[in-house]
Amino acid sequence: MSFLGELKRRNVLRVGAAYIVTAWLVVQVVETLFPVYGLSDGAIRLVVNILAIGLLPVLVLAWVFEWTPEGLKKDSDVEAGAPASLAAAKRLDRIILIVLVLALGYFATDKFVLDPQREARQAQLQQAELEQAREQGIAEGLQQSRGDASIAVLAFADLSPDGGQDYLGDGIAEDILNLLQRMPQLDVRSRTSSFRFKDKDVSVPEIAELLDVDHVLEGSVRRIGERIRITAQLIDARTDSHLWSDNFDRNVEDVFAIMDEISLAAAEQVGIELLSEPPRAERINADAYFHYLRGHHLVQGVDSAAAVDYFEQALEIEPEYIDAMLGMSMAYWNLMPDYAELEEDKHEYQRLSEQFAARAKALDPEHPVILAWDGFDAMSAGDFAGAADLMSTALSRDAANWDVVQSSIIFSLAIRRNELAVALAEGAVRRDPYCAMCSYWLGRTLNRVERYAHAERAMLEFWRKVPAARDGQFTLATSLMMQGKYDEARSHFQQWGERGQSDAWWGLIMIRVLQGEDVTAELDRL
Repeated sequence: MSFLGELKRRNVLRVGAAYIVTAWLVVQVVETLFPVYGLSDGAIRLVVNILAIGLLPVLVLAWVFEWTPEGLKKDSDVEAGAPASLAAAKRLDRIILIVLVLALGYFATDKFVLDPQREARQAQLQQAELEQAREQGIAEGLQQSRGDASIAVLAFADLSPDGGQDYLGDGIAEDILNLLQRMPQLDVRSRTSSFRFKDKDVSVPEIAELLDVDHVLEGSVRRIGERIRITAQLIDARTDSHLWSDNFDRNVEDVFAIMDEISLAAAEQVGIELLSEPPRAERINADAYFHYLRGHHLVQGVDSAAAVDYFEQALEIEPEYIDAMLGMSMAYWNLMPDYAELEEDKHEYQRLSEQFAARAKALDPEHPVILAWDGFDAMSAGDFAGAADLMSTALSRDAANWDVVQSSIIFSLAIRRNELAVALAEGAVRRDPYCAMCSYWLGRTLNRVERYAHAERAMLEFWRKVPAARDGQFTLATSLMMQGKYDEARSHFQQWGERGQSDAWWGLIMIRVLQGEDVTAELDRL
């Protein structure tokens, strides 16, 4: 007799089928009842594992023993084809049929009775949450927070003897901040807001209150030759107590490992549980990294021409250093208005800026900043579907990067997704309360959705942060006009016209219309 035939004769297949069906029914019942009694998913997994492990012993017992009216007997003691053996097979068939009927009954009850009740309860809970959210002034829909843990990373102090390593403390602190921002459970304040307290006599509790965070990470940096010493300490702002501190005195090549250790320690101390591998700092030549930090420090509105020199030195050591290429692109772009007096020089700086951006894109076309730039180019070319894909991917890669967020805001306004633009701008202001351009774009987006009072406050906040700026004056004038503040609006429209802006007349005409004047003659002349 074949092996398959022997399995059939010994009822092994019937026993296996009965066991599997019964186990499935048990699992369904367990999944329904265990949560009612407060048992965790671990208890359910334990039952499933036990049932899975039990299949093999059951099959072995079915092979060795036969179920007869006199009880279990060894198969060798039962004559093949005997009435007792056939009766056992029929009993197993009936058991399988009964279990299948029970399973079908359970499935029908769950599908047509229990499931609708669960959905109704869930809908009631969601409606209650929605009403509560509306009462708290939250926009339509429930906003999902990045997590309860919030942190600000302050600029690390420069402890070098001559005070000439300022760029090092800023750069290392910023890279630690970027690592923390890649942990979705953490709410991290951005560089602009955190670094504004550098060299200021402000206590940690005051900083935490101003930035609305629970934890503050501060430290110091000192490099001597090929050694680097970094000190870091994490403070619970609510109690002004130290949660963690450590000193790292190592070779300069270990600077990336130090940043990894600090970011991981900070995350663990604030109480988040990482659901995947923790982010790691990019490993490159340490000298190239330090040249890049100098350039990055200078390109932030300090001296773009000098920044180019340091980025070039970084690229000489690491020819495929993408961040240095993007820094070169930004520096040359900044040089166009600052240093290019002749039109042909402007074209040359623009060519160099685009050249380094293209080199970076060739190495990493999926870099968030490059995706955002490509999305902006696609939008300018009229490819809105392509731009939407690029912007969405860029945001999913790095939703805290201002280049990415700003491009996404502009695109959202272009396709009339004004509420999305507001949400992006509000998120940027929350992450970076002292970011001037965040306030500027928040004002413009709020004006689009006719929240004029809020738009006015946001634009005035932008001017407070950048007193010399008058960008956004048309938006401010419009917001004032739509609130009925006609004298203030008229003054701003007039100033806008004095700056050579041709659309100022529209605002002046609209104010007269809203005040009930007849402007037909003026419109006919126009």
